[in-house]
Amino acid sequence: MNGEWVSKDKLSDCDPIKTVGDLWNHQKFNLNKKPLGDNVEAIPCGLVAKSIFNDTFELWDPNNKKVDIKDKDIAWKSDI
Repeated sequence: MNGEWVSKDKLSDCDPIKTVGDLWNHQKFNLNKKPLGDNVEAIPCGLVAKSIFNDTFELWDPNNKKVDIKDKDIAWKSDI
């Protein structure tokens, strides 16, 4: 990724969307799929990254065979 580091207090310079009400309907939910109020502040600097990156990974071994990635029961008990 290219760009310059910016402190969090400078993020207001990146302000194309002001509230959740300005978003598309499918974007008006939190990570737990619960609806957000239209007056809640949106995070405009994170919207592009959120729409491009979905944390999907594929691993392949040296023999070009796909490696399954376990996504259930992977947290340490102390982190749950």
